Amino acid sequence: MPPEKVLLLQSADVETAQRALETIARGRLFVQPEITLLCAGGPQAMYELSRRPDTARIIAYDEKLGLWGNMKAVRRLVPGRFDAAAAIYNGDPSFRRMRRLGLLLRLTGGAKHLLLFNETGGCFYFNLRQFLGMIYRQRRHRAHLRGPLASTAPRRVLVLQSAEPEVVLRAIEVVKRELFPDCQITLFCARPYLKSFQAHPLIEHLIPHGGPRQAARHFKELRRQGYCAVVAIFTPDRRFWKIRLFAFLPLAQSLIIFNRYGGCFYFNLKGFLRLLWDIKVRERLVGSRGASPLAPLEELLFFLIRLAVFPWRYLYLLVLFAFYSNKRKRYLRSREPGARSQGSEY
Repeated sequence: MPPEKVLLLQSADVETAQRALETIARGRLFVQPEITLLCAGGPQAMYELSRRPDTARIIAYDEKLGLWGNMKAVRRLVPGRFDAAAAIYNGDPSFRRMRRLGLLLRLTGGAKHLLLFNETGGCFYFNLRQFLGMIYRQRRHRAHLRGPLASTAPRRVLVLQSAEPEVVLRAIEVVKRELFPDCQITLFCARPYLKSFQAHPLIEHLIPHGGPRQAARHFKELRRQGYCAVVAIFTPDRRFWKIRLFAFLPLAQSLIIFNRYGGCFYFNLKGFLRLLWDIKVRERLVGSRGASPLAPLEELLFFLIRLAVFPWRYLYLLVLFAFYSNKRKRYLRSREPGARSQGSEY
């Protein structure tokens, strides 16, 4: 029986990679594995992994070649198709390219199967349900791997400046007084409002928002910091809608929503929809804290007025109405007496 060719991608530290090597070489997954190791940990990692007798060959990952270049180099050195490509997912962001290389090999036909290892040595052949479950557990229970958040370090809270400065400061006071008394506050604010928050005693760090073009860069930088919570403020003011979108990105373990009066809750769909209803009906139409009991009827009346005056905003409704009206007319004509006899004469 010919040996089974297995490519192990060193997508974790040396100890975790050695544990994966032992699992593959033990013979439970493959009868006679021929292991090729693609090492990305530098000369020291190559030296430690080369001392093991399990590996048939070791190839160094070249950063200059990129994903496609390294894949071509591996397939050139090891002709033929791999029976399996193995990658390790333990939440370490420094080996993302190696994990992408494993997916690329599987998608391009360089490997028949994709084998995934977790940090404890457990493994499974790739399927979407188990893969998403593993990612969810790592994010839920091992969130400290995403950033420098140790158990002895103070908690760090990211506040999004999604309202006027006085409303934001009121929310920060509530966070410091009631939610996280010993936390460090980082404020992500727009550049025109920087002077309003500089040298404030409750704010440790200020990050200016560079506009929509810098959104991807801000997302990567904020995600690396490892915040324990993100605070967002929702008010009728629509000038801050772009920065509110950051609240729904995976930046922290929890999301806290504030209203304009200092009330807050941990994000849940029911509470969030109730807050949006309060903003849209009570505060926008009435303009005060108290709500009129006829506010829903007023909202419906305004909708009908907009539908009559600005029909192009709801053009899809008119198209659907015309389509089904025409269809109904054709159906009624086909049911009229004499319709079939008239059609048979021609």
